[in-house]
Amino acid sequence: MRWLLILLLVPGHIYAQLSTHSRGAAMGDAGIASATGNQQLGYNVGKTVFTNYLHQTSVSYLPWMRHLFQDTKFIRVDYLTTTGESTTLGFAVNYLDFGNLTTRDNYGASLAIYRNVAYNIGGTVGVRLSSSSGIGATLRLLGARSFEAGGALNRYGVSADLQYYHAIGKFSLGMVVNNLGNDLWQVGETGVGFAYTDQDEMKAWSVALDIRKPLKGSFASSRYSLGAEMGFAESFFLRTGLSLEHQDYGNRKYGSLGAGYKGFVEDQSWGIDLHYIIPFGIKAALAPMQQAYGLTLYLNIGSFQ
Repeated sequence: MRWLLILLLVPGHIYAQLSTHSRGAAMGDAGIASATGNQQLGYNVGKTVFTNYLHQTSVSYLPWMRHLFQDTKFIRVDYLTTTGESTTLGFAVNYLDFGNLTTRDNYGASLAIYRNVAYNIGGTVGVRLSSSSGIGATLRLLGARSFEAGGALNRYGVSADLQYYHAIGKFSLGMVVNNLGNDLWQVGETGVGFAYTDQDEMKAWSVALDIRKPLKGSFASSRYSLGAEMGFAESFFLRTGLSLEHQDYGNRKYGSLGAGYKGFVEDQSWGIDLHYIIPFGIKAALAPMQQAYGLTLYLNIGSFQ
């Protein structure tokens, strides 16, 4: 069963869409306009120029297809720094592990064991255009090792993202063109995101909608992500979301739940975000990020808010 799923999901390219941070996963993978902190490196680098910290780092762990296999996982490490009044630089590493694949002969004897993995290393730059807008770009080096008829095959490539963010009062807009170039890691896509945020003395809330479409696909192949977050005293957060795909283009449908905590020590902050995904739909059992949980740990240093 494992080899069939891997051949379906990784025929030289990784078509599965992956949430990059637990906060975004808890909000149905919405984040083009609503991402915060260095979570923005995975959704919209153009928004990083409005950060409130000099250094931000995080580690995300999201078990992948955990309901089918016990040795698959996705790990991401991010670092973001503000280098001036209008510029940010970032660094991100993604590692996707499909686990071991054992090939056997007609009698069931083991022939070979292959480790199927994919990874990328990316650098980002964000530039402020005005008091309410920014642009960002990412360049990645890609690598993957997959199984084909002749055995294990190593592949390499390069991809890039271009992203834009604009805020209008309590509303914000984001636009992205992701994975330009080699689609070894994920297919190229365009996306637009909308978000609304409001707050009072004790709580803050936001709602977000993202629409993503493959560059080579029709509008019917779009993926819709709807998310909401409620924050209390800037420290406790509850989140929920919904992600939908057309039945002819993946048919991955799931709801999500999550929570987060943010602590403060003088001008520093740290936190943890958790999420859990609840699938529904005919083909939910084959969706790689469904029936899954995950967490993100983060640390922010040098507040200049």
